[in-house]
Amino acid sequence: MRSASLRTAERISLVSDRVSNGESVIRTSAASLTRISTEIESSRDAIALIVDASDAQREEADALAREIEAISAVAEQNAATSQEVSAVVEQQTASMAHVSDSSQHLAEIANRLKGAMTRFEL
Repeated sequence: MRSASLRTAERISLVSDRVSNGESVIRTSAASLTRISTEIESSRDAIALIVDASDAQREEADALAREIEAISAVAEQNAATSQEVSAVVEQQTASMAHVSDSSQHLAEIANRLKGAMTRFEL
């Protein structure tokens, strides 16, 4: 019986050592899992910052695109206005040429009239 008691005591001691080793492994694993969890949280926070920065960048890009479209519209309007002004200038130039021709024709008529008036005495 004594040998059975000793074997039981040895087995209990062995089981106790194994439980202690298991407990140590579990504590180490728990610490590792806690560090992993902390790193995951840090990564999640970093990803959230990246998402926020990406959203802000997209909004800025959208605003820039709208501004470029507005500038393009103004440029198109300016081009159309320039064409209209060019057409008006051409019309005015033609009108001025016509006025010049008419003035020259009136000057010729006035000279003829003046010549015809010299025949008459007052």
